[in-house]
Amino acid sequence: MKELLSTKVLAIDFEGCILCEICVELAPHAFRINDAGFVEILDIDVYSDENIHEAVNNCPKDCISWE
Repeated sequence: MKELLSTKVLAIDFEGCILCEICVELAPHAFRINDAGFVEILDIDVYSDENIHEAVNNCPKDCISWE
């Protein structure tokens, strides 16, 4: 499964995001709050590490998804 997810990228539903920052806390190498006050997905080579999966799974509004 990790191989499959490593070829996918993350997407955020900004309308559903409540800026709880759980994703930033769990995977700061992949997410940050940008200057405009929105969650931003950082450009990294592979999005398959365990911290990123935890961030996706723990989003209270389920607004982070794989594409």
